[in-house]
Amino acid sequence: MISVLVVDDHVAVGLGTKALIEQYDDMKVDVLHNSTEVEGVLRSQKYDVYLIDLQMPNINGLDLTKKI
Repeated sequence: MISVLVVDDHVAVGLGTKALIEQYDDMKVDVLHNSTEVEGVLRSQKYDVYLIDLQMPNINGLDLTKKI
C-alpha cells in the first residue's frame, strides 16, 4: 500500500486529487487543507509520497517541504 499526503488549501483540489489517486487499489490518500496541521499529523503518520501546494497561507509549500 502506498500512502500519500495531499496538502492543499483549496478543498476541491485536495479532494479531487484524492479521488483520482484512490482509483488505484494500492493507494491510500489523506488530505489536509491547513499547512499548520501537517507537523502534528507527521508525529503519528509517515507517508511514501507528499503532494504539496506551493502557494498556501501560513506556511507556504516550499517551507513546509523543507520541514518535512
